[in-house]
Amino acid sequence: GYAGLRVYDNRMHFKPYCDEKWKSYAFKLQFRGSILSIKVEKNQTTYKVLSGNPVEIFHKEELVTVGQDGKVMEN
Repeated sequence: GYAGLRVYDNRMHFKPYCDEKWKSYAFKLQFRGSILSIKVEKNQTTYKVLSGNPVEIFHKEELVTVGQDGKVMEN
């Protein structure tokens, strides 16, 4: 799936990558009542809750909490 998205134990797990031919890609999804925006670039991924409560996700095995202020993670 996009950004290596999988759901295990009711949590989203991301292993993002960006193809050499792309600068970036972005998408939105709804999870447990919250709408998240995800933007994947070659060196970083930005997660942000657009509406709803903060969401705990895994970014490459690291548990992080994403809220409306967003979270930038190194790829």
